Amino acid sequence: MTNPAPSARNQVLAFLLAWFLIVLAGFWAPSMCIDSAGPVSLKADLMLRTIIVIGLGYLLYPGWQLQPSRIQALFWSFMLALAYLTIAIYVDDNSVFTATALNATIAIFLLSLFLHGVVISLSALSTRKGMLPLCGIWIFVLLFTLPLWVAPWVETAIVTPARLNIMLWSSPLSYLAAMLDYDYLRQQWFYQHLPYGALRYDYPDARYYSIGLLIVSLITLVNPKLGKGL
Repeated sequence: MTNPAPSARNQVLAFLLAWFLIVLAGFWAPSMCIDSAGPVSLKADLMLRTIIVIGLGYLLYPGWQLQPSRIQALFWSFMLALAYLTIAIYVDDNSVFTATALNATIAIFLLSLFLHGVVISLSALSTRKGMLPLCGIWIFVLLFTLPLWVAPWVETAIVTPARLNIMLWSSPLSYLAAMLDYDYLRQQWFYQHLPYGALRYDYPDARYYSIGLLIVSLITLVNPKLGKGL
């Protein structure tokens, strides 16, 4: 016996509740961390809140409990971008009008759309669909933290700027840094604990990275052979 499909009203309530929780977390969680760590720059603050919105946006996505669809992924990505704008206004009344906040909003939308699109598409090719969201978040976390856990081998295995750039560009964290114009690898903690401060590297071109994410997202969401349903 199959469970009855949730009503449209319950689906809307599920999305609104998840969105509200993400906004609350974006408001308060970074403030607690920042207060304990000392003063940080506005860009560092916004980047931390951006990571929280993307991470929780994936984990709390109601579509995993419902029937994931392309329309839901598009709608949820837009809601996450709106959540970040709401948080940015709270952080700085003027930040919503700056290129930094707007770029971060675009990055959240594109990364969310890309991640959900890939998982929905892979669901058509897998017989264990329930494991795909969990696998997706693990892969995303590994890529996000790539500069951290590869750091011990950077100076020995990755000896050329080109190889170093490829490794850094593989991490969505470097894409966010490029969109925020924030060199996180040369900030105090990274500079003291990781070897990147003494190396030469470049961040990816935010425009081309954004276009690439958009193209891949459109392919996974529009191609009828990938994923199912609207």
